[in-house]
Amino acid sequence: EQNADVHGRLLVELQTSLQTETKLRTEVEEKFRRVTLVAKTYKDKLEALQAESKESMEQLGATLGKITAAKSHLELELETVKQERDDKVRREATMASKLNVVAKMVAEKPILP
Repeated sequence: EQNADVHGRLLVELQTSLQTETKLRTEVEEKFRRVTLVAKTYKDKLEALQAESKESMEQLGATLGKITAAKSHLELELETVKQERDDKVRREATMASKLNVVAKMVAEKPILP
């Protein structure tokens, strides 16, 4: 009878221990499932941010290309304007010189009575 009681208590302890372990395993599995879900969510967000960053970088590259092209165009236009200005200054100097020569000739020419 004592053996039966010992076996009975041992059986109850084992069943309780098994229930406790089963409950713990279920809790751990649920926690693992939640953590895995959170990790997947973060991974998806990271991938979306990386794709967005790549797209932004491509757009910035395209914008930089446009700005560089516009800068080059403006530099060429500026050079053209400088050349035109220099040409006009030279022509003005030439005209002023010719005007001075004509003025000198008129001043040196005797006035006829």
